Amino acid sequence: SAAIAGPFVRDVDIVVGTTSVNIGSFRSAERAKGTGTDFAGWRPMDLILTEGSAGQDPRAWMMHRFEGDASLIEAAHAAAPRYTQGAVVDGVIGSSDVWNSELDRIMDGGRSVILEIELQGARNVRTLRPDSISIFIAPPSIEELARRLRARDTDAEEEIEARLEVARREIAAESEFDHVILNDDVQRATAELTAIIRAATGA
Repeated sequence: SAAIAGPFVRDVDIVVGTTSVNIGSFRSAERAKGTGTDFAGWRPMDLILTEGSAGQDPRAWMMHRFEGDASLIEAAHAAAPRYTQGAVVDGVIGSSDVWNSELDRIMDGGRSVILEIELQGARNVRTLRPDSISIFIAPPSIEELARRLRARDTDAEEEIEARLEVARREIAAESEFDHVILNDDVQRATAELTAIIRAATGA
């Protein structure tokens, strides 16, 4: 992925993706053998939203924009004052198909991939990889989660509230997952998670 936020963004800055676009696939114009390629003539192809042949679907040539999760953006903004190594700026996240290709490369080698991602990411994986197994790690309750976050004494109250709001939304969607593990006891939850992974991978 690449973040687009302006010419003055430094490598220590954090870009909050208020919008994302798929910039991973391009199609070059047909040229005679031996004449090379003209990068200026490349056209974007959004393969995710096409039907049938991407080369014939007119929607493939459109640059599609996706709005970021409002609660996650709010949480990032709330945490911004605590980040002192650089600036936190809004921008556009450009994602590509390289990530998906890397997953295919690993899995084609006979290995399994474990992803720790947020709700929308899990939904995207489930769409792209229907054979994937999803696991939701649930807190005993929102109240207990709030207690744990405050006990760490590492986040400001507004950050905690933003994280709790995200957690409420994720808990409401736990039925979308293949397995739900209640994290009320670390050892039991770990054993349950290990058993699910071993059953799925045959390890």
